[in-house]
Amino acid sequence: MDLNNVQIALRPKNPWQAFDMGCRMAIRWWWLLYLAWLIPGGILFLFISIITQSTSIAVGIIWLLKPWLERPLLFILSRAVFGAAPTLKETLTAIPSQIKPLWLSSITWLRFSLWRSYNTPVAQLEGLRGKARRERIRVLHSRADNHSSWWTIVCVHLEGFLLLGVIIFLIWMLPIGTSIIDIFHLETFGDSDDIATILYNICYLLVISLVAPFYVAGGFAAYLNRRAILEGWDIELIFRKLAQRAEQSSHLTKSKIASKPSSSIVTVLMIALLTFGPFSDPAHASDREQVETNYDMSVEEDRLKLDETLQTIYQNKPFSNKKATKTIAYIGKSDKSNTSNSDAPEWLKSLLDLTMKSSYAWIIEVCLWGGFIFLILFIAHKYRDQLAEVAAQLTPTKKVRSITPDFVKEITDDPLPESPRQAMEEMLLRGEIRQALSLLLRISLLYIQNQELATFKASMTERECIAEVAKHAPTELHQAFAKLIHLWIQLAWGHQAIQPEEVRSASSFWLALQQKESAPHE
Repeated sequence: MDLNNVQIALRPKNPWQAFDMGCRMAIRWWWLLYLAWLIPGGILFLFISIITQSTSIAVGIIWLLKPWLERPLLFILSRAVFGAAPTLKETLTAIPSQIKPLWLSSITWLRFSLWRSYNTPVAQLEGLRGKARRERIRVLHSRADNHSSWWTIVCVHLEGFLLLGVIIFLIWMLPIGTSIIDIFHLETFGDSDDIATILYNICYLLVISLVAPFYVAGGFAAYLNRRAILEGWDIELIFRKLAQRAEQSSHLTKSKIASKPSSSIVTVLMIALLTFGPFSDPAHASDREQVETNYDMSVEEDRLKLDETLQTIYQNKPFSNKKATKTIAYIGKSDKSNTSNSDAPEWLKSLLDLTMKSSYAWIIEVCLWGGFIFLILFIAHKYRDQLAEVAAQLTPTKKVRSITPDFVKEITDDPLPESPRQAMEEMLLRGEIRQALSLLLRISLLYIQNQELATFKASMTERECIAEVAKHAPTELHQAFAKLIHLWIQLAWGHQAIQPEEVRSASSFWLALQQKESAPHE
């Protein structure tokens, strides 16, 4: 690490200025950072997706391994900042060695740390572990306003907003009148890798890939800023520049003295020897005095500039710290005669005197807040029944979305008739046994979903519906539903004749439940 080759302005900044500098660093070396992220991340995503046949598992593993994928980005930034940016080949080759420090803890308990981007350079760049690492992190976190945890929160929210924006953009690109649920099969979203799940996982992978370089660069910039404050890198750079200027001035002075031609020196010596006059000495003396004067003026200018720089540094943080303190003090007029003749009781005077003392003011404040909180809790407990009724009225009722399995939709997708009993009886008289049984199935499925006893999907088969109802429904309802499904299988798949009496017998239970459910709304 050579401070002379640093590519950024190393001076004390506030945390948000440091994060801004990190974003500019990510923009400056963006192509190398994104390639170092996308190449291993994309290969890992494709490999896991092929092995597990699930993009959801692949995205979950990549989310867990994000600290490993961020290590190459920090490797690039740590060298590019000091004028030694690595090539893509060097970065990819160095991935195993960069992942090695804290490889297990970085993807377990440290994975959920809000200070990950700020603390990672301690292990990866400084190579500290154990107690030395903990002490170093304690020093770096000695200031309470580093805001490194807030940087993580900002980047997480940025990922969420970008993901939401991409999803809304894709929805806007659909033709007018297209059903989003039908084209993306949203009723099965998350259960399998359908088109909606795959698109969502790819969008999430692209979003985290877009934010990752800025997150790593922001944390690294905050780390550099903290080290610059602790170790005085800006002061060291100023002294190095002054030393270089002084060294250049010294070389310039020596070169002026040494630049006299040898023939001129010989000529001057000969004249001095021949004339023995005093006229040659003043010439040499004047040259020498002029050189010394120039050198003294250069040193004096450097000293004045150094004094101005030091004064500027001493007037800023961390050398100049101003702290504002607040105390409670009585600023009114003190009229002892009026106070002594006051009609206020003594206990009130003592209480007022006590509150004027800052050492007891916080006790009074705690008591007042405690009394206020106790009053609120007492009112809430006394009127808890009334508050529960108001909350129940304000809570919106949950609307159950009715989903009919595809094996019932094959018959008809028309809405239910106003009088299901009469409609089914007419179907039976006309000999439409299949339509009547389909209507009865739709009534039973709708009742079960309205009572939240089961959750059906369009892709479910008959036996899957029976198993779903058996999880939460009462035994009597489950048996009646199983009997109805068996009649349907016997008719639809077995092509066996079903008597109208069997349908009427199975319908009595469900029609009674349907009538009971709709009775309060009539």
